[in-house]
Amino acid sequence: MPRGAQRVLDLLRAADTPLGTGDIAEHLEWTRPTVLTRLRALQAEGLIEWSGTSTRDPRAVWSFKALP
Repeated sequence: MPRGAQRVLDLLRAADTPLGTGDIAEHLEWTRPTVLTRLRALQAEGLIEWSGTSTRDPRAVWSFKALP
């Protein structure tokens, strides 16, 4: 996983609600492209999930994926 991915995972795990990419970037004080790199790596590992209607959905959110 990319460096810093654990910080993103910790933030999503602690959040009461799913967060948008912009929310995560703002909280961590990172750029959106940096955050997206970490999010996609975590998604590929099956640790988080994305919810949205399209790739450009402004309401799309990321959430921690609860393991069974």
